[in-house]
Amino acid sequence: MTVAAKRFAYVVGACLACLVAIAAAPAQAHAVVHPSADDIVLGGVVYSASHPETASYDESSGVLTLEYYDGGGIQVFGQSDVESQLTINLVGYNQISCTGEPDIDPGIRMTGGKGSIEITSTDRAYLELVANYTYSGIYPNLCGVMVDENLTVSGNADVWVWTASSSSDHVRGSGICCQDGGVIVKDHARLKVWVTLDWSNGCYGIESYSISTPALVATTDDEVSFECTTGHGANTFAVYQPGASVPLGLYGVPYVEVAAVYVATNNGMDGFNFGLPSYSFSAIGPNAYAYKLETGWLKVGSKWRYYLGDGEFVTNDFRSDKNKTYYFDADGFMVTGWKKVAGAWYFFSRNGGAMQFGWVKDGGKWYYLSSGGTMATGWQKLGSTWYYLDVNSGAMKTGWQKIGGKWYWFESSGAMKTGWLRSGSTWYYLQSSGAMATGWLKVGSTWYYFDSSGAMATGARTINGKTYRFSSSGAWIA
Repeated sequence: MTVAAKRFAYVVGACLACLVAIAAAPAQAHAVVHPSADDIVLGGVVYSASHPETASYDESSGVLTLEYYDGGGIQVFGQSDVESQLTINLVGYNQISCTGEPDIDPGIRMTGGKGSIEITSTDRAYLELVANYTYSGIYPNLCGVMVDENLTVSGNADVWVWTASSSSDHVRGSGICCQDGGVIVKDHARLKVWVTLDWSNGCYGIESYSISTPALVATTDDEVSFECTTGHGANTFAVYQPGASVPLGLYGVPYVEVAAVYVATNNGMDGFNFGLPSYSFSAIGPNAYAYKLETGWLKVGSKWRYYLGDGEFVTNDFRSDKNKTYYFDADGFMVTGWKKVAGAWYFFSRNGGAMQFGWVKDGGKWYYLSSGGTMATGWQKLGSTWYYLDVNSGAMKTGWQKIGGKWYWFESSGAMKTGWLRSGSTWYYLQSSGAMATGWLKVGSTWYYFDSSGAMATGARTINGKTYRFSSSGAWIA
């Protein structure tokens, strides 16, 4: 199928869908769907008809894998009123080059419905998108990337978007345009956007018409930057979001750099300083600004991180702050609850994250944490009292416990019992070591006998073929 035929079929289908929608009852919400192979066009050719070996699409998961791809733009045709999601998985270094007519050879475009795109990679991989249009004509939306909803850059993806035009006609160009969403950069991803126009009716780094979410939400531990320049014509806008008052949501990204004349919000053409929490703001050159994460604690959603500066967070390590000690995992988030570090278990408050010491109750059980925070196991003498903590879980033991082939009794407080113990109607004797006595035992000046279960003998009892008599208190009479 040619692109022209594909476009014709798409338009007819969209019109029929509109007619059906008018005649039908109000539509119900649809589940997110993935584009079909017929809906994806690579370099002007429908994927299902032909595609390069460097691109493979799994329709069931909606994942388009680019492995050292070097070709034309990617266009995805969505379905009206249906939320659709395409994931572009990067392997190695990939390049999209678009130099022809924007409608025929877009950068990355997913339109016609409620489409979102996520660009991701497991290992560090790259996508360089160059939309350098020389076509002579006026285009209201010359975009490197255009989506209906959100563009997400995640994992270890490194994405560069360059939108340019040397046309002498006044064009309107954007690096990334999200009709009803925004750009999300998370995990360890990196995003850089350049827009360079010779003559311009508008030059935008990120263009968004959402009124509910910022045009840029960045939680990545790498960096984000976008730059807009024009030789003649209209002003440049780092972010154009006329429906929002604060177009930037920065939550842990160490550094964001923007270069443009303005930011446009519902307050007009504002300055760049939005007073973002945990970020310093500074001018770093003519029409160039930086948002830099301040060192110390940073809340990301419901989690906490500790920023050291220069793009570094505390990871896989302890951190002391205001006489309290915390631990941060491999992703730099503060740990709560139990954590095993170098073979030892620690407990961090579930309400605050501080390392705990001494007795701690968790999940209905008691544990003891040393002065260094490590979980104790086995026998522990605290003051003058002995306790026993499970050798595997560290949980404090109570009641009867068999340890090393001997029986011991621990109070509800966990303290090891010595001396006389009455359990039900039966008496037992626990020696100074805590071990339950069996057989003959002299307590003070009185002899007693305890059977193999530890129960004290009373009345007549045959022992080794000989009968002995014991009082009701257990004392041997004869």
